[in-house]
Amino acid sequence: MEILALALTLLATLAIGVYEIYRKHLLNRRLFTEYEMRVGQCGIAAVLCVLFFLSAGGWWDTLAPQIRNPAMWWVALAATTAANVIIQFAGMRSARLLEASFRAPIAAMTPGFVVLTGAIIGEWPSTLGLVGIGLIVVGVYAHAREKAPLHEYLVPLFFWLAFQNTRGKSEEEQRKIRGLRWAYIGALCATVGLMGDGLVARHGDMILAVAIELGVLAFVYAMLTQKNPTKDEGEFAPFLGRFRKEWKQMMWLGILFAVPFMLLGVGFRLAPIAYIGSLKRLAIVITVVGGVWLLRESSGVRRFLLACVVVAGSMLIAFDPTPAVVLDSLDAYLKHIVGG
Repeated sequence: MEILALALTLLATLAIGVYEIYRKHLLNRRLFTEYEMRVGQCGIAAVLCVLFFLSAGGWWDTLAPQIRNPAMWWVALAATTAANVIIQFAGMRSARLLEASFRAPIAAMTPGFVVLTGAIIGEWPSTLGLVGIGLIVVGVYAHAREKAPLHEYLVPLFFWLAFQNTRGKSEEEQRKIRGLRWAYIGALCATVGLMGDGLVARHGDMILAVAIELGVLAFVYAMLTQKNPTKDEGEFAPFLGRFRKEWKQMMWLGILFAVPFMLLGVGFRLAPIAYIGSLKRLAIVITVVGGVWLLRESSGVRRFLLACVVVAGSMLIAFDPTPAVVLDSLDAYLKHIVGG
C-alpha cells in the first residue's frame, strides 16, 4: 500500500511540475487572460473528475481504506474549497507576475506552516522539524533576495518587505513585489488546504469531493473574478476567436490541473499527510529545471541550488511527527464538534 501511495504521489508531483511550466508558457504567450485560464482550468478539471467518478469512481475509492463520516467529509470539503478559492487565485496571479523558477520554491513554505501551527497548539517540532524549518526559511529568504546587494541580506526581516509599498519602484520591482505577496498568501492558505485534503480523503469519497470542489471554484471565479484583463496584462483579442484557435491549449491546461487532484486522494489515505505534502514539493525542482531549460528563465544554477535547499527542508519535515499530530488533533476536535 505504501508503494501505491508513493507511486501515485510521484505521478501527481510530475503532473504538478508540468502544469506549472505549461501554465507559465501559456501566460508568456498571452493566449488567454488570467480570468479565462482560472475559470477554464477549473471547469475542465471538474468535468473530467465527474466523468471519472461516474465511470471508475467506485473502484478507485476502494483502493484505500477509509472511515466514512459524512459530516466530517462536508466540513473538510467546505474548508479546503474555501482555502482553494484563495490558493488558486493567488497561484495564477503570482504565476503571471513572476518567473516559474522564481515562484516555485515559495510553495515549500506550506509544510513549515503546518509545523508552526503545531507549535501554537503545544506540539513542538522535533530536531528534524526545526532543521527543516530552518532550511526552508534560509532557502526562501535567500531566494527572494535574488539580485539584491549583499548588505541587504543583513537587513532584519527583509524577507517580509515584499509587502512594502510599491510606490517609487520600477515596473519590474513592482511586479516582483506583488507576485511575492500573492505567492506567500497562497503558501499560507495551502496550510488549511493541505489539512482539509487529508480529512476529506479520510472520511468520504475522494473523486466526488474534488469534482464538487473544482466545480465550485469554476463557478466562484466565473461570478466574482474580473472578466476584463487587468491593467498590466495588456490587451487581448475577443475571446471566442482566440478560443477557436487555441482550445486544445486550454484543454491540456485543465487536464494537467485535474490529474493531481485525482491521484493524491489515495496517497492521503495510505500515508501520513505530511509525507504526501512534502513529497509534492519535489515538483519545485521540476518547475525550476523546466523554467530555466524550457522557458529560458534566468539565474538557473542559483535557483536550482536554493530550490534543493527548501525541498530538503520540506522532506525533513516529513519525518517530524508534529504535522500528523496536528491533523489528528484537528480530526478529533472536528468529530467532537460535528458529533461524529
